[in-house]
Parts: sequence; structure tokens; C-alpha cells
Amino acid sequence: MLDLVFDDYPNKTDRTILEDDYEYIVVSPETYPVALKINELRKANGKTEIKTIRIEYVMGDDDIPICSTRILHRHLK
Repeated sequence: MLDLVFDDYPNKTDRTILEDDYEYIVVSPETYPVALKINELRKANGKTEIKTIRIEYVMGDDDIPICSTRILHRHLK
């Protein structure tokens, strides 16, 4: 079941988000559905839901979202 949730994450074995107590999770529009699924699984396992904070993308001059990868590779215009 965790593989379904963490399909897009680099570390698919990280179970702490489902097992440990957190107050907030900050997500992008792309990962927002994953946060909803995480809370669904937490609730099913008797854990409290994590407050989800969705941050919208900030667009570069080329109308592509700014991200750490683009900054690292100097792809911003």
C-alpha cells in the first residue's frame, strides 16, 4: 500500500510520514493528491491527520515552475 502512496517519491521505504506525529505537511500542486492519500491512510490506521499546506508554483520568466533542480542546473531565465 505504501508503494501506491510514494510512487513519485525518491525514498519509497520512508514510513515515518505515516507512523510519526506531524502537525503540517507542505506540498506543491503536483504532490497535493499524495498528501490527501497520506491522511487517508493515517486516519485508517488511527493516526491524526496532518494539516496540509498547498503552495502554488512560482513561475520563471519562461513560464515553467521554479524548482531546486532548475536552480541547481541554472535553467532559470
